[in-house]
Amino acid sequence: CLSTIAELFPAALTIAVLAGMESLLTATAADGMLDDKHHSNMELVAQGTANIFSGLLGGIPAAGSMARTTANIRNGGRTPVAGIVHSLTVLAMMLLFMPLAKMIPMTTLAAILMVEVCKMHEWRIFKSLLKAPKTDIAILLATFVLTIILNLIVAIEFGLLMAAFLFMKRMADMTRIESIKDELKCSSDIALSNPDGIPKAIQIFQIYGPFFFGAAEKFMDTIQENLDPTKVMIIRMRHVPFMDATGYHALFKTYSYCRKHRILLLFTQVQPQPLELMERYGFIELISKDNFCDDIEQALVRANAYVELQSLKNDIPL
Repeated sequence: CLSTIAELFPAALTIAVLAGMESLLTATAADGMLDDKHHSNMELVAQGTANIFSGLLGGIPAAGSMARTTANIRNGGRTPVAGIVHSLTVLAMMLLFMPLAKMIPMTTLAAILMVEVCKMHEWRIFKSLLKAPKTDIAILLATFVLTIILNLIVAIEFGLLMAAFLFMKRMADMTRIESIKDELKCSSDIALSNPDGIPKAIQIFQIYGPFFFGAAEKFMDTIQENLDPTKVMIIRMRHVPFMDATGYHALFKTYSYCRKHRILLLFTQVQPQPLELMERYGFIELISKDNFCDDIEQALVRANAYVELQSLKNDIPL
């Protein structure tokens, strides 16, 4: 029994996901035609319950149909009663009129489908979408062509994957890691606490945007290009709303390098999600809570004290 379940589970999961996707896509399209809003959870629960009982009775899984839904709406259907009438009509056709239905010519059915397709198309909307960014146009055309050549499910899967990769690329392009030392020199607050300027031995970096695997390599390259000579590295993270495991490991590699070369690593203005991730990995305890500062001024005070201490130890003037 367990071996049968293990064998059927991947296929069952795939069918469930695809059926759910198709139903939600159909519901979204219906919302646009009815100027309404569907309840996604209700749709999925109802479909799942119906398919469970269908399977128990020897039936096959079913999902929302774009063609039938559109035809229903075009002909005046607005409420769940239309779906109930449709189901009863199909049942009556199967039980009572199947011998007669077999006699309907395929050309007649094809003509009906062609009329419905003409009613379904939204060429004006399609034309306006061509004014979107090139990446969005590529997703649109790829999904459109695959829908015609293969089927809707394959087209949607490919479109979602393509959109996900392009979204990650956009996020990676948006994420920047910059040295803000020169920018801070112009700040009046920084100038008051550092009248002689920020020492050359202190490097200050700021990360802009989500810090995930798409930006981790960019971070490492920027850090390595600006490390020499450095005694203190300050990383400002007030513009980082999200960090993933790869981003964390980039920070850990930076910490390992700093520890090896006796460079003090300080963090300032870390947002809740990255801070929680660091705490989960034990990173805060590893480098000490004292090295997490509330603002850049506090971090510079700690950095200056460390530089002075190192200079006294090595007897090297600033």
